[in-house]
Amino acid sequence: MSFGPDGVASEQANDLVAVSRDEVENWRRTGLEVVPLTAFARHILASQFPTEFDLTRVRLRSGGALWQTMKSLDTLFNRGRTAAMALGWSVLDLRPGRSIPGGFDQLNLHDLALLVHEITHIVQQQHVGGLFPFLLRYAPEYSLGYEKNYGVKPFIESAHVPDSIIGIETIREFEGRRVTYDNIADLNRAIFLNRYGKR
Repeated sequence: MSFGPDGVASEQANDLVAVSRDEVENWRRTGLEVVPLTAFARHILASQFPTEFDLTRVRLRSGGALWQTMKSLDTLFNRGRTAAMALGWSVLDLRPGRSIPGGFDQLNLHDLALLVHEITHIVQQQHVGGLFPFLLRYAPEYSLGYEKNYGVKPFIESAHVPDSIIGIETIREFEGRRVTYDNIADLNRAIFLNRYGKR
C-alpha cells in the first residue's frame, strides 16, 4: 500500500489491502456489479464520517436496473458528465469503461476520494430523513451552477477551515457564507486528500 497518514502505510492497512484484493478478485470471478466497501476502504474512510454512521451498509453499483436508469437519465439531462451519485445507501459509478466490481477501485486514492464525496451525501440523506428531503435542498442547489455549488470556496474564505465535516454535514451557512451540500462533500474530499495524499 502506498498511502496513509503523512504518506505512511500502517501494517494493519497493508494486511487489509491483501484481504481487500482477495475480496475484489472474488467479486470479479462471480461477476458482481453491486458490492460493499472492502475492509481497507472501510478502515481508511471511517475517520471521515460520524462514528455512528455504518459504512457496512454502503453499496457500490456499476450495473443493474437502478444504475442503468440513472446512467440513461444522466446521458439525457447532463450529457453523461456525472462521475458518480449517491442514492439511499448506494453509490453509483457512472464513469465509462469501469470494469471493476462496483466501479470504484477501492485501493486507489482518487477513487476513495470520490467515494468520500458521495458517501458524504449518504450521511446528509440520513441526517435529513432520506433521499427525498435531501433532494428538496439539493436540486435547487444543483441548479445554481458549478461556481456556486462545488468546491471549498465558502470554507477557505473563512477565518478557519474545518478539519472535519463531522457535526456540520447539513449546515446551510458557515461564518456568514452560503454552503451547499456539495461544498460540504467537497470539503470532506479535500480533508481526505490532505490527510492521505501526502507523499
